[in-house]
Amino acid sequence: MVSRRDLKRPKPATGDSRTWAEQARAAIEAVHLKLDRGCSIEERTAAIDAAFPFGRRAHYPYEVWCRERRSYLDRFAPAGRKPSTKGTRT
Repeated sequence: MVSRRDLKRPKPATGDSRTWAEQARAAIEAVHLKLDRGCSIEERTAAIDAAFPFGRRAHYPYEVWCRERRSYLDRFAPAGRKPSTKGTRT
């Protein structure tokens, strides 16, 4: 079981030397490369949410994921509208 202290560290204790943010960006980039260029923001959001790489959606890793997810999705939101995050938590 993962301790609370492990979740607060800026780097995961899985032997991977990348930061939480680097791992999140890598997972998002892998999904991005598989998506069709013209897919809707809803399809893009669902695909990104399904690729969550850190197990439980809690604590610092989840905060980092949300920040990286928002940064990615903001690039594809229609002008004047930000993508909704309502109901995307699983």
